[in-house]
Amino acid sequence: MSILKPFLTILFFSFSTFFLSAAEKSKSYKIEWQPVFENRITEEETFRSFNFTGASFDENYMPVFYIKEPVSNSVNKIKASILNVVSESVKQEELNLIRNKENIGSDFTVTSQIVTRKKKNSSSIAIFPFRKVANGFEKLISFDLDVQPVNSNARLSQGRTYASASVLATGDWYRIAVLQTGIFKIDYTFLKNIGIDVDNINPQNIKLYGNGGSMLPFANSEARYDDLQENAIVFSGESDGTLDLQDYILFYGTNQTKWKFDSVTAQFNHKINLYADTTYYFLTIGNNLGKRIAQRVSVTGGNNVVTTYDDYYYHQAELYNFLKSGREWFGEAMDYLSNSTTISASFPNLSAADPINFRSVLAGRVTLAVPNSFTFTLNNAVQGSTNFSFVGPTVL
Repeated sequence: MSILKPFLTILFFSFSTFFLSAAEKSKSYKIEWQPVFENRITEEETFRSFNFTGASFDENYMPVFYIKEPVSNSVNKIKASILNVVSESVKQEELNLIRNKENIGSDFTVTSQIVTRKKKNSSSIAIFPFRKVANGFEKLISFDLDVQPVNSNARLSQGRTYASASVLATGDWYRIAVLQTGIFKIDYTFLKNIGIDVDNINPQNIKLYGNGGSMLPFANSEARYDDLQENAIVFSGESDGTLDLQDYILFYGTNQTKWKFDSVTAQFNHKINLYADTTYYFLTIGNNLGKRIAQRVSVTGGNNVVTTYDDYYYHQAELYNFLKSGREWFGEAMDYLSNSTTISASFPNLSAADPINFRSVLAGRVTLAVPNSFTFTLNNAVQGSTNFSFVGPTVL
């Protein structure tokens, strides 16, 4: 038994078309779901995925429904949405075909963009036909597509503005690495050791810049900072205008893992940064006052006593990339010689009265037609198991 992430070698592209005029247009669509798509990679390796007529596969090998719409050249932005949605539950035996479950939202995702080819505009609308519900997942069966052009002048007025130059273009800058989320202290000795003339600066002009951790969004349409942002800090002892041995800075830094609360499952999901494991903040001595955390008057009546809180932990060792390419990585491998992995997590003062939510993502294959499964234990007690399929010669 070993971990397998096969490469999909065939992509299918199909587009439905209709003309979009200046007025709103809508049309009904039905997704014709087909039996599971199978592609034999080698004699022992077969890739399996959801499939429907005209499907295109994304980078996670999940099918996407594409629609192409010719538009007037005066239209440079559209808004697409789906109405009168009909869906059905994903069967239990199909759940192992859903990849990156933690990234699937509570609604079907619709994205659209305008493309120009041979001086003619057209829109490309992509519909991801899976959504997360309280008891599992659903797939899209039929829908009405509602498309509205957005006035070109409105698009221009909402365009992004860009800084004429980065804040890093002038001055002396000192890079500070952060590996975990928390409050960090910078003192006199630290500043002196990195080369700052601590005895001849005004500490009130010390500034800290950084945009925190986590990856930039993949979609260009999503919001992001154009340049480094100044962070508000606490500076103890700067009021006298001199940097003394006992003075220090406190700032809040974040690591590269982003946690997000899912309101459908009422659980937290994490996403690691695939390209970096370190967050960097930048310190400089400016010509004016730096940004500081303002003092707030204490709130009266705040007498709530908190005795418990939600905590979370993940283990995601990025060790194996089966394609030697792309963003899909897996952790520890198990085979017939080493068929178990132990992961230790410490939660001091754990509340025994509250439930623990456990989630795993695994990939497996076996070339013998016998029952095969992963079994999960917690503190030596079996919590459950999940099966994976036999992979053998496939006639295509």
